[in-house]
Amino acid sequence: MASLFDVLIIVFVVLSPFLLPRIARMGPLYRIAAGATAIGIGLLLVVVFFFSDIIDWETHWRIANFIELISLALLPISLFLFAAGPVLYIALGIRILVNKQLSAQFWTTTKKFSLGIAVVLLGIYVMFWSFLVSSDRIMGEHTKKMNEGTQAYNAHDFPAAQEHFLAALKAAEDIGNLTFKDARLTESLEALVDVYEAQGQYEKAEPLIKRSLSIEKQGRWPIELKTIEKYAALLRKMGRESEAASLEDRAKTIRQKQELFRQQHMPHN
Repeated sequence: MASLFDVLIIVFVVLSPFLLPRIARMGPLYRIAAGATAIGIGLLLVVVFFFSDIIDWETHWRIANFIELISLALLPISLFLFAAGPVLYIALGIRILVNKQLSAQFWTTTKKFSLGIAVVLLGIYVMFWSFLVSSDRIMGEHTKKMNEGTQAYNAHDFPAAQEHFLAALKAAEDIGNLTFKDARLTESLEALVDVYEAQGQYEKAEPLIKRSLSIEKQGRWPIELKTIEKYAALLRKMGRESEAASLEDRAKTIRQKQELFRQQHMPHN
């Protein structure tokens, strides 16, 4: 259902500047539906661009990837487009609903601008879906290899688990600049750390966990904290007590900040 919703939103955003004014000419009910649709798209874009924290991007990652492609393809004007886009859609919807010419010049300019945006978005849309087909295949391969590696690890077949997790890491690296690439990378890296650690190959595990930690330094406290504690435990196994103690102090500081944040921002029972 989420996939269908994402596809419909992308299609509406790309094609509505073309289709909605034409649909509005078919009669009063069509005009109301077309105007409401344009305004709805504008309001949705406001949420997507300016209140994105309330969206579950894990579910609606297709929209996130589409926005990312637009940002890269239209880099010089992407910020302007994100600010002006919702306004233009809402203005289009109001104009359709009131069935009134704002001004001939304004409407001509708006149509040309909308046409230009629609053509660009349509091109990006085609690029997006060709890119998505490849990405879906790669992400499916990553999930498959992670599952196979986990099964082998649970069966204590560490060489097989290592092979599968290395393949999963390669797949994660090949995903490209997608929204959740980092999560897949860290998942693969830390699975490999577990495998090397189980075999006593601590020197191989350390650079992987350091790489995972560097990826996670994006303000995601719970994930970083877990990795720091894991790294500290690894260092103790390697006999590097002072380094482990330093990391444990760092983890303690982060945990204290977490607790302070919860006390300040979470409701008290």
